[in-house]
Amino acid sequence: MKLMLKTLIGCALLALALTTPICAQAQVQNFDLRAIALTNAIPATTTNAVTATVIDASKDEDVALQISYKLSGTGTSTVVFTLAGSLDNSTYATVGTVSLAANGTNTVALVTNYAVGPIPYLKLTQVANPNANGITSLSVKAGTKTRVLRYRSP
Repeated sequence: MKLMLKTLIGCALLALALTTPICAQAQVQNFDLRAIALTNAIPATTTNAVTATVIDASKDEDVALQISYKLSGTGTSTVVFTLAGSLDNSTYATVGTVSLAANGTNTVALVTNYAVGPIPYLKLTQVANPNANGITSLSVKAGTKTRVLRYRSP
């Protein structure tokens, strides 16, 4: 009787193991940080279109942005950075802005997370500087982490 019960339980566990999908996978997350190439000087009281490197977020859910700059003189007005997104890396449309208040000749910095969702390509397209002095030492960096695949039951 005990042997029959053990055999039955063993068969049931084996059947469960064979019918349950194996979902465990080794996953490695890769963090990629890159400098965005663009002009590092924006004149005073202007809105400049900029040509910047495309941020490829096709394998990512979020993009971390780090922006830093200083002015060539006094000024505390907010500088606005415009981001555009594209599905085909050809046609871009504005998807949002990032604002950072100036502090004269002191370097200011901002690190923020930008949720890209299904938008695979981003780029900085415009910088609006309302200050009476120009922007110098402009630096923009983007960081991405490879999307983590999550198990979804069938």
